[in-house]
Amino acid sequence: MISIIVPVYNSEKTLKRCLESLIHQTYQDIEILLVIDGPTDSSEEIGKSYEQRDSRVKVIMKENEGVSPARNTGLDCAKGEYIQFVDSDDYISVDMCEKLVEMVDNSGAQMVLCGFHHLFSNRDIVKVSKSGSFILKQSAEEFLHLYEAGFLNMPWNKLFKREFVKERFDSTLSLGEDLLFNLDYMKTIEKIAVIEEPLYYYVQQRGQDTLSSKKRNDKYQIAVRLCEAVKEYYVSLIKGNKEELNEKEKLNKKNKISEEELDIKIKHGNQVIQKRLMLEFLDEIEGMAYDKTLSKTHKLAIVDKYMYDYYIQEANKEIGTIQIDYKIINYFLKRKKKHMVYAMIYIRKWLLNLLHYFAK
Repeated sequence: MISIIVPVYNSEKTLKRCLESLIHQTYQDIEILLVIDGPTDSSEEIGKSYEQRDSRVKVIMKENEGVSPARNTGLDCAKGEYIQFVDSDDYISVDMCEKLVEMVDNSGAQMVLCGFHHLFSNRDIVKVSKSGSFILKQSAEEFLHLYEAGFLNMPWNKLFKREFVKERFDSTLSLGEDLLFNLDYMKTIEKIAVIEEPLYYYVQQRGQDTLSSKKRNDKYQIAVRLCEAVKEYYVSLIKGNKEELNEKEKLNKKNKISEEELDIKIKHGNQVIQKRLMLEFLDEIEGMAYDKTLSKTHKLAIVDKYMYDYYIQEANKEIGTIQIDYKIINYFLKRKKKHMVYAMIYIRKWLLNLLHYFAK
């Protein structure tokens, strides 16, 4: 059985769509745990109506504490062999559960992830990675690829085995708790499998991910913590593989991994991980063009802070190839031209609005 955990807070406009996609799954051995997180709209009534309609739906009421405590409550109540997370704003393909379980059976992996549709501003951005399975300690490069491509930051495109879920979501964090949860989980397993199909529909509303002032104040510290956590995990994979190979190849010296090769791999991994960090900061800078809660002075101060931060400057030294809008903004960021950075994010916004207008 799959326990599908759905945190719900003021989701009356999207909850029915989400639940319809769950109750009509081709794989029927599921329980749907609706963790109602102290809403002020009709989400509770909608959830209870589905609970009466389908015995697999279970409503769990709690006071409002946020998405991480809600997911943790779901984990505490789950009875299934597998765990799946779905956000109440989103929905899934009718055969998502079936294909995830099928991949577990075929590959023997303890975690399966799939592609997804990113629905944003009338666009459907499809993100997929090549199908296959790999043992983590033997495939640190595959881990890097999935991290760089943005498949490991969220819990909702994955199937977990409940017996390997040892940690909970860190409810003290305002950002990044999903990635830390996934890293903690991967420390307990051996094998991951990937399905090259977009089975999840992630719906992002305009302004939905705009950072609150609290999150923005926490952003830097959390971003550094996440970057270091990913580096540490990557190094553990590399060193774990080195120890295994060297143990197996004691009589075959030429197959041993040298310290020099190890250092090269770690350096390459750090560059990939730091590039991801830079892209997140550039994404935040671009997003400020849509944030009406900040004044121009405040936005310039944020850009200025990032320009002169040593950790960001170090990460930005070998960022490599990035998409053109990031590249232009980063050009001025590196040269400490904050007013040009500010101008570029609004020119980008204007061009995107123009493209959307003519695309209608």
